[in-house]
Amino acid sequence: MEMGLKEKLLLLSINQENGNLRYQYNFYLLIFYASLVDLAKRNLVRIVDGNWQVTEKQTGDPVLDQVLKILLPSNDKKAVWFSLNKSTKAQKLLVHQVEWMVANRMIEAVKTSFLGIPTGYRFRIYKPEMLRPDLLNLERVLIYGRKPQPDTWMLIQCLGAPGILKCHFRSSESKRRAHARYKELRKMPPGGKTETSAVIINKLRNDVGNYSGFNID
Repeated sequence: MEMGLKEKLLLLSINQENGNLRYQYNFYLLIFYASLVDLAKRNLVRIVDGNWQVTEKQTGDPVLDQVLKILLPSNDKKAVWFSLNKSTKAQKLLVHQVEWMVANRMIEAVKTSFLGIPTGYRFRIYKPEMLRPDLLNLERVLIYGRKPQPDTWMLIQCLGAPGILKCHFRSSESKRRAHARYKELRKMPPGGKTETSAVIINKLRNDVGNYSGFNID
């Protein structure tokens, strides 16, 4: 299975020591926005003059198919973001994404609860070594200042908005360097900023919060 942005985002958000997600609040929003990026990369969604342009097509990925269904009523219309990202269907995207990755043997997921109330999942990544290329790219770009490829730039934006990025650097010096570089990269998308990518990233930052990326303390 080829990993898209949403798969990389979930894997890099798992704390491999305890199996928890590093960002627990409304993680489905990260899946939603990462799915939009993956669909845009396939030329199945675009935003033109503020309006959605959606192509209905089976993708072979049940999560992407679900996001297309969420978007279809907005085809050729301006996006009403609140109704899109707060819809009942959108709120189930994390569940669908976990099931998809479990079925493809990327992760093991055990549901957790407290006093009988579901609290989330505890994960195990089957092959942590598959993250090495992306971790290396993060280090090269954020610590050593290399120019990012578009996919790496987008991954940095998605990890930076909720503060997950800080977890991949140990020393205070590395955190400071990564923080400064992240602030630069927020203003400098590689290859030019399209309307689609600009709107998606801006909405992600607004909804997920933590505009500054991450604290280094």
